[in-house]
Amino acid sequence: MLNNSVPNLNEITNINNLEKYNVIPNPGLQSTFINRPHKVIVPIDGATDSTKFEIELNETFKDVVSVKLLNGIFIGELQHNNTAIQILYVTVFIDELKKNHGPNNLFDTSFATLDYESSYNIDNNNNNHIHNIYKNSFVKHQDIKYFDPPLNSLSKLNVTLQGNLQEFVSNCGKLELQIETKEKLRVY
Repeated sequence: MLNNSVPNLNEITNINNLEKYNVIPNPGLQSTFINRPHKVIVPIDGATDSTKFEIELNETFKDVVSVKLLNGIFIGELQHNNTAIQILYVTVFIDELKKNHGPNNLFDTSFATLDYESSYNIDNNNNNHIHNIYKNSFVKHQDIKYFDPPLNSLSKLNVTLQGNLQEFVSNCGKLELQIETKEKLRVY
């Protein structure tokens, strides 16, 4: 003989019965859709004010919605005895990502600036080698270029740095970019 006090499956799935029997319905995995991000690292080595780095990307990105500078660092080595030359910033121009406006072409059509952060000195056989460090991070600077409508394709970047770079004996650095495309990615 069946016990009438045990409800059948149809009765349990009723929302009132779920509350009555203190059963929490399983909603399954919750997900959302975001634009697909792609990380690109652009190396910088031996830049002068007129050096243009043409970077061929490994793949052509289609329907680009935005390009964001996540991090940028530039280290320039000065070789002036005990004298630190104070260059306050290095301006980053990327022909495909012109976003800034400013007076005199100093910032006009630039993408970002790398701001002076610190200096350190290396004494090498009584030759002082002063290194200036310039940085940019998305958390602080919010350098991002949006495309509306989306950019059809992006396969290369033409990068130029400016900021009295002839004062540096050598330099190096990198730009970390995040390219978002219209293609969607499910995130759980």
